[in-house]
Amino acid sequence: MIRSFARILPLVLFLAIGVSAQTPTRADLGELESRVRTLVDRVAPATVGLQIGTDGPAGASAVIVSADGWVLTAAHCIPEVGGKMTVLLPDGRRLAATALGKNDRLDIGLVRIDEKGDWPWVPMGLSSALEIDEAVVAIGHPSGFDLARGPLVRLGWILARSAPHGAFLQTTAKVRPGDSGGPLFDLDGRVVGIHSNINTSLDGNFHVPVDLFRENWDRMAAKEHWGKGGIGAREDPWKGKPYAGLEAENLDEGGLLVKRVRRMASAARAGIKPGDVIIDVDGTRVPTWRQLGRWLRSERRIGDSVVFGVLREGKRLEFELTLLPKPGHEEKPPPGPAKASSQAPPASAAEGPRFTRDFEELAAVFDKAQDGWRRAVVRIESRFDEETREILGTVVDAGKGLVLTKASEIGAEPVAHTWSGGRGEAVLGASDLRADLALLRIEAEDLTAVDFEASPALKPGAFAVTAGSRARIVGVGVVAVAEREIDPIRVAVLGVFLGASSEEAPGVLVERISDGGAAATAGLLAGDRIVTIGEVTLGGPQDLHDFLRAHLPGEKAKVGVRRGEESLEFEVTFGDRPDLDMNGDEPPVPGGLSGRRGRFASAFRYDAPLRPRDCGAPVFDLQGRLVGLAIARASRTHAHVLPASLVARVLADLRR
Repeated sequence: MIRSFARILPLVLFLAIGVSAQTPTRADLGELESRVRTLVDRVAPATVGLQIGTDGPAGASAVIVSADGWVLTAAHCIPEVGGKMTVLLPDGRRLAATALGKNDRLDIGLVRIDEKGDWPWVPMGLSSALEIDEAVVAIGHPSGFDLARGPLVRLGWILARSAPHGAFLQTTAKVRPGDSGGPLFDLDGRVVGIHSNINTSLDGNFHVPVDLFRENWDRMAAKEHWGKGGIGAREDPWKGKPYAGLEAENLDEGGLLVKRVRRMASAARAGIKPGDVIIDVDGTRVPTWRQLGRWLRSERRIGDSVVFGVLREGKRLEFELTLLPKPGHEEKPPPGPAKASSQAPPASAAEGPRFTRDFEELAAVFDKAQDGWRRAVVRIESRFDEETREILGTVVDAGKGLVLTKASEIGAEPVAHTWSGGRGEAVLGASDLRADLALLRIEAEDLTAVDFEASPALKPGAFAVTAGSRARIVGVGVVAVAEREIDPIRVAVLGVFLGASSEEAPGVLVERISDGGAAATAGLLAGDRIVTIGEVTLGGPQDLHDFLRAHLPGEKAKVGVRRGEESLEFEVTFGDRPDLDMNGDEPPVPGGLSGRRGRFASAFRYDAPLRPRDCGAPVFDLQGRLVGLAIARASRTHAHVLPASLVARVLADLRR
């Protein structure tokens, strides 16, 4: 079973390994924050997006590990060994590349940039040197490569070095579809893993140990494709086992009647034929056919010789079999760890101390800040039809009882609950729907207001803390992406996954259809080629994406399709499902997502696992300075925070 921690998982303290255990201080956390921020600046240029062909989906991540263009990614991000791909650099450059080898079961894949150049790169570390609870940083391009956004940062800790379903690292660094193939770093900025898969738990984040890439480098560089069967597939039961290559049945009078002999297998090569009766093997009688098979697989190896005693037409004959592997199940011996002649980059040495976590010292670091926070946060209940919802609010004027909160989560008859247990009516005042903020007035004493005016902007890798009611801390994480406009979430969704484009064929190829989506409901099928939508003739995937972003869920459009030799037209009613990409849908998020989680003029993302009802609360930095207001749980990996500067401007307008 996957290990589960408290809901405020990321809020932990850190102890440098080798330092005696003591209550950590803000300086300890400040050192970790500094290292993470330095790491992000160093490794982000080499954390790239991966596109199929030149205009196919760009829904995967990867990392460059050498100046001459070796690129690590996950096997499931490579559709075809030897196929053409495009490496997308965060600075906007697009580099032609070739998919080399991969092992599906281990989920390791190698790509090489075709062009010669001195590319940004990061060193490979040693996953075998990681320790349980060691701090790590996940970076990638969730939901696909976005040049304006850049890669996202998440901080976590090692939970397991061999996850239950395979040889994977398991961490608390939350990843999601689109991160696949991206890098997991230690605090020295060395790649120690590659993002592979997730499960329904927020702790269920699995990464391929980087040591597996080094051990299998030469086979991947040679464009070999092996280990087929999918991520974590069961090992081939015939791998490394001898195979006689015959079928027989038990005879009542003793012996085994040969019914079938497989061509080119051990028995056929030795001369055994159907109709022969096996009476002994290496001079020992074998009671049953099943026992013979078990004995061969357990007691003999490939290359061993065994002597079969056989009756043929009443005569005893002996045949010496040299045991071979089962045809189709041969496996080349792995090259083992990279030798001096291997092309794999060497492991980089550690530079700084490691950090681990201590769950017991939570309150010690934030005690002083809590004294101010506890009076500044209220809990608000209101009705939506027959449902009662909760949301948090931030006191912005203690004397007048003014509280700022998330507008879309305020329903009928709002009631406020203060830190001291007080309860009273909350009167809705002005609202700003663009920022999703509303100003309430409550009757309460002993409140403390926060000031959104003097607040610094946070950079990726910086800590952020969300305060809850009654001095509870509801989330701590690091900034994943700096302040930027959050694109609309409620855009038209067609519900298709696109395949590689072809210059010879018009439009875009539908590789897969989402069950129950708009396209499936209208009658589109996998293999269709969409050539027009609305009045737009599609020249490639970008034309389709641009059209959908300009329309809303519920709108309708005519979609022209080529299906074989037929030209068809369908009327599609667009759906309302966000974040589709080549990796498919992510599992449900514990606690759910906020109803309104996009269309903000400015917000930063951070990786705390806030619940929708935690929104409306103030967010502080490590020094206790107010930096924003939590506005939405947006995905499995992050929440949105309105920066203090934006909140201050909106608040000034609401108070007029």
